[in-house]
Amino acid sequence: MVTFSEAQLISWMSPLIWPFLRTLAVFTSAPVFSSKVVPVRARIALAFFAAVAAQPSLEGQPVIAISDPGAFGAV
Repeated sequence: MVTFSEAQLISWMSPLIWPFLRTLAVFTSAPVFSSKVVPVRARIALAFFAAVAAQPSLEGQPVIAISDPGAFGAV
């Protein structure tokens, strides 16, 4: 059985979560995407794909746990 520790999951997900949240904030506040015409699921999907596409250029990001006090500053 394959097991993962919490530290491993955080180190894998941290480089994707924080850029995703920042991109989602931009898409939510942008006038074109914040209208009622664009569904929320579409905004979330666009933010996710933009964060995944940006991953190769975002090297050396610090690993910040979700429960860490610095997580608020990362968002």
